[in-house]
Parts: sequence; structure tokens; C-alpha cells
Amino acid sequence: MTRSRIAQFVSACALPIQIAVGLICGAGAQSQETRKGAIGLDQAVELHYQHTPLPAMVHDLSKRYAISILVDGDPVIPAANLDFSGSLRQALDRIADIYDYSVSIDKRALVTMMKRFKNPDELPQLNVSEIRQTAIDMLKILPQVPFDSSPTAFGHDLRGFAQTFSPDQFAVLKAGKRLTFADLRPEQREALVGVIRSRSFGMPASVWELLRRQLDHFEDSVLRLEKTGTFKAVDGTMTDSYAVIHETRGTNGMVTKSSLGSFQRMVKQ
Repeated sequence: MTRSRIAQFVSACALPIQIAVGLICGAGAQSQETRKGAIGLDQAVELHYQHTPLPAMVHDLSKRYAISILVDGDPVIPAANLDFSGSLRQALDRIADIYDYSVSIDKRALVTMMKRFKNPDELPQLNVSEIRQTAIDMLKILPQVPFDSSPTAFGHDLRGFAQTFSPDQFAVLKAGKRLTFADLRPEQREALVGVIRSRSFGMPASVWELLRRQLDHFEDSVLRLEKTGTFKAVDGTMTDSYAVIHETRGTNGMVTKSSLGSFQRMVKQ
């Protein structure tokens, strides 16, 4: 959820959201109005909506029952029908379920509707600037550990570690027994720690670094097709294979290419 999208949604619906400084800071006594609001959520209501969008439902409820509602983003479903009789709290749950939201209500009766992404057509929101900053922050948090992103690098490191074993250490392992960390020589301990450190911190860091490069100047990035080969079947038919490439050029001029998928196309004879 992004603050800008929430602000746009709230503004478009003209929701009467009243959030006092005391609410934001978690300080101050609960006012008489908020206590009434909490009680009001249990009042009986009868609702009838025909092909009504979520913003219109939320606006109507907030206006009729003087409740504050905060909605996360825009729903996939454009509009829905609803005939309901019950408490206002149950009505909010029902509306949220229709539009694939979950509802939370705090002690001050502030209603928050958050996307729950159960609908397979619903996708998490992509805010490039926030994700880019998250990648930058993660790279600052993760230890700066040298890492080889090759799939075979881990096996190579382990084999190098195993080659440092003495005949006595091999005999212990072949007998089905275990070597503890204390059984290793100092240089072996250092090598083992290096392997674990590389896999635990180096790999995540390399992934976040790739994401940061992909999102650097993301607005100016391009998609293109790259031919990867041609397959000729026994019957003589030809098929070309293509990769879909996302390409971005960073501030430092470095070009980052990422394969997003591939497809094949029959070649006309």
C-alpha cells in the first residue's frame, strides 16, 4: 500500500476521515465521539446496493453512519450488488469479502480495509521508488560478503573445504561418525564459516543488487526480443526461440539485462 494511492482513493471518495494527533501518536484520552463510533458499529443496518463500486459504498456508509474508513488501493472488481441486513460491523466484513479485502477496526472505531490478494486476478501494487529504496536499504543492512552467483560455486567451495580433511578426519566420517566444529583445525573452521557466510548473506545481497540495478532508471527501461536459436524437427518444420529481455541503463552507464521469459514461433517455409 502506498501513501499516494491511499490519498488519491480517500480524496476521490470524499471520505470524512478525522484522524487527530492524539490518535496518530497513540496518546490522549478517547473522546466521547470515538466511543460513540465504536458503539455505532454494532447498530442494525439494512443495505441495498445495485452495481455499486466500492468507493460509492464506502462514501455512503461513512456519510450515513459517521464512521471513518481507510481503503487500500483500488479493487479489481468494478462494482457489485449487495442486499444486507445485520450490524454495521457485519456489513463492513461482507463488503470487504466481496471486494477481496480484510477489515480491521481499532478501539477508536477507525476502519481500515486492506487488500488480501485472494483473487487470482489481483496483483500486489508495484511502487518502483519504494521497492528501489527497499533494495538500497537491504544492501546497507546485509554484510558486504564476496559472492559468486554461479550455481556451481557452492559445490566448488564445499569440495575445496572437503579437500582440507586429514586421513583421520575422513576415517571418522567414513565410519558414520560426525565431526564437530571443535574437531576442525583453525583454517578449516575459517573455510567453513566462509562457505556458510557466503550462502547466508552473499546470495541475498546479490539478488537485492540485481533488483536495484533493474529498477535504476526503470522508467527509461525497454523490453526487446532476443533470438536464442532455431530448432529443426524431423519433418522439416523450423521453430525459432526467443527470449523476452528487460534492459535498463543505470546512472553509471551500466546496462542490466534480465530475461523475463521465452517463447517459440513457427518459421514459415
